[in-house]
Amino acid sequence: MAKRYVTPKGIAHYPHLVVPNTKWKEQGEYSTGLILEKDDANELIQIINKVLDEAFVEAQKKTKKKLTKYYPYQPYDEETGGNKILFRFKSTASYIDKTTNQLVSKRIPLFGADGHPIAPKSIYSGSVIRVNFSMKDYSNPALNTIGVSLYINAVQILKLVTSNNDGTVFGFEAEKDRLKVEESSRLDEASNVADSSSEDDDDIPF
Repeated sequence: MAKRYVTPKGIAHYPHLVVPNTKWKEQGEYSTGLILEKDDANELIQIINKVLDEAFVEAQKKTKKKLTKYYPYQPYDEETGGNKILFRFKSTASYIDKTTNQLVSKRIPLFGADGHPIAPKSIYSGSVIRVNFSMKDYSNPALNTIGVSLYINAVQILKLVTSNNDGTVFGFEAEKDRLKVEESSRLDEASNVADSSSEDDDDIPF
């Protein structure tokens, strides 16, 4: 069995953990990004790099072509100095049972903050999660690359976001005094529109 790892808690980025994404693969694929602060990501980066470096050395021994490494993570906010790192995780949504030769659908095991199984109807970006995952190296001969895939085993949801209507997902904080002013302004505008409409009614030639 492949070794399993657990990430630090981070922010989910475009998660497909309840319903698989079928845009790129007909059989579907579960996936999620995970945004971590750089300090929190360092240990995870070292673990991934070790597996990738070992795979790269072995692959390079078998070819005269110059290979390059493909990392399953990248800076998330390069414009601010790259203080956050985005990791990419995935898992197939189905597989062929070797005994029955039948297609079997998979679901990602989801757990709440208390460690008990949960079944949310949706999980949006901004949710706080941890990912239990395994790694497997791969090669892409067409691109002469060696990479490592991070496969989802299970996900723990520490804070569930089910809608992106709240601006706090994007880092916006409510300013109470300003909201009151804007709300009052909107009410005044609505009142003016209503008054204007009632005056115009007298001029309509019915």
